Amino acid sequence: MFCLIKRPLLAGGLAALMGLLAVPTHAQKVRDEKMTTTFHKSPLLVLAPQYKTYSVDYDLGNMVMNVNTRPVLQGLTYQPTGGDLLLHLTTKNVYITGRRLSESTTNGRYSAYNTVGYNAEAGYELRDAKTNQVLASYHRGGGTTTTQAFNSLRDLNGYLDNAFVSEQARSLLNAMTQRADFVLNPHDYKVDFSLSSVEGEAPAYATINQATTAFKALATGGTPVDKEKLLAVTSAWQQQLARANWEDKKSEINKKIGCALLENLCAAALLVEDYAKLGTYAGDYVKYNKGFLNSAPVSFEAETSYGGLAYTHGTATFLGRDLNTRVRVNYEDLVADMKP
Repeated sequence: MFCLIKRPLLAGGLAALMGLLAVPTHAQKVRDEKMTTTFHKSPLLVLAPQYKTYSVDYDLGNMVMNVNTRPVLQGLTYQPTGGDLLLHLTTKNVYITGRRLSESTTNGRYSAYNTVGYNAEAGYELRDAKTNQVLASYHRGGGTTTTQAFNSLRDLNGYLDNAFVSEQARSLLNAMTQRADFVLNPHDYKVDFSLSSVEGEAPAYATINQATTAFKALATGGTPVDKEKLLAVTSAWQQQLARANWEDKKSEINKKIGCALLENLCAAALLVEDYAKLGTYAGDYVKYNKGFLNSAPVSFEAETSYGGLAYTHGTATFLGRDLNTRVRVNYEDLVADMKP
């Protein structure tokens, strides 16, 4: 009798188990499409119509150097002195504070270079010439840099004792000129990003894909991008991201789908210049992709005028890498010099 009772129970249990297995899971596949469009970077401040002209001056301390590149300023007319605005560029007091030697010998060939710590005063200020009000500014001190490799220790030491300071000063002046241009002028940069859609039967995936299609049409429709329409499209991605279950692989909006949505939202935040949200989305994307070699949601094809690069202090959220120049691009560069 025990056996007669046990068999139906076992059969029922198997039937229930088979019923559970028959419930469809959320079959899903993320499909990425590489896109290139134009990112319009607005200037830190739009100069008032009252400003028609500008002048540029330099504080180089006791150094003498030829200045080959004069900054431009939002279409204003340059005049040597007496402009409505004064752009003041500083590079001075450059000196070595420490050096660390690295040596190697390969196939009998000696090579040496130094990692050099240095002090400096560098930056820019944009002032109203009449009121002396500072409209925008940036200042930085010293840092570290690496010299080129030399085949002789004597030549390396000679370079550090003679040419290094003047070369570093010129490099800093060029960097401050580029940075002022980057921050104070409007720019259009090519930007590459991966736009994601989801293959699957869940209604949420259809919603995501509709937004992706609409976003693609707006992003490739010319410059400038209609920011209001773009924001309306991306609200669907935000709603689905809020449903993400980052721990359950079987959930409808799991980690894979959530990261795809973050990639899309990074691109959207960049194009509408919402840098606060871009920083949040990029940080979350990197957090949920720890251990992956390619964890950059946005990558720039930066032009030579993109001068904010390489002068970021502290920990930076890495957004991407230009495949041609191999230059790092950080989130902090996009908010360079912005103050409350």
